Amino acid sequence: MGESIRMAEVWIPPMMQSLSDGKGRVKVTGSTVRQILNNLESLYPGLKAHLYDEEADRLKPQIAVVVDGDVSQLGLLERVEEGSEIHFLPAIGGGSGSFPRSAEVSLPILGNDVLIERDILDD
Repeated sequence: MGESIRMAEVWIPPMMQSLSDGKGRVKVTGSTVRQILNNLESLYPGLKAHLYDEEADRLKPQIAVVVDGDVSQLGLLERVEEGSEIHFLPAIGGGSGSFPRSAEVSLPILGNDVLIERDILDD
């Protein structure tokens, strides 16, 4: 028995909407993100190049895919259900990735006897 055709709604990032005839959302068929991306390219040639690294055969590192509200860890292999919402989100940069020394906090180290006493008193 064959797999049914699934229709998903793909949200196009604003900076790429010029490639989708100005549309922010489009209906696309596919049962995986890879199929959705290939079918999206058929509808709007050139869009895939902004999302997909052909040499590495994966989404570009600066692109995250969100399927039904969950950031996908499977990328192109993520399954898509009928009526799924798919968002291709550009990564948001910023910050140095480390905290300034003034933000460091030192916490006291508590022994087991203090923790047990605290738990007994809290009951």
